[in-house]
Amino acid sequence: MKLQCTAILRPPHHTVVTYSADDRDEDLERLARHGDVEAFGVLVERYSSAVYYVIHARVGDPGETERLVIEVFCAAWRDLQRRPWRHRGFLGVLSHAVAISFDRDEEVKGRNP
Repeated sequence: MKLQCTAILRPPHHTVVTYSADDRDEDLERLARHGDVEAFGVLVERYSSAVYYVIHARVGDPGETERLVIEVFCAAWRDLQRRPWRHRGFLGVLSHAVAISFDRDEEVKGRNP
C-alpha cells in the first residue's frame, strides 16, 4: 500500500536510501521523525496488514478499510513529528480508535444500526 498522505513532502535535495527488512523499527522511527519518508514507508509496509486487519474486522467494507488505513498512517506521520511512539501499540490503539469513530459516524448516518 502506498502512503497517500499529502502532509508528507519530499525536499528537493532528498537523497534516496534503501532500507531492508532487517532494519529495526526504532532506527526507522528515528529517521522518519527527522523527515525520512522512505524510512516511514518501510514502517507502513511492515504494519499495514495488521492495521488493515484491525480496521476491517470492525468495518467490513474493503474500500472503507483501505481509506481508514491511509488515515491511520497519515495521523501516525503527524504524531511522529511531535513525539516518538512505539509502532505496534500506538498503531493498534489508533486503528481501533479510527474504526470505532467510523462505526459511530455510520450509526449517526443510519447506515449501521
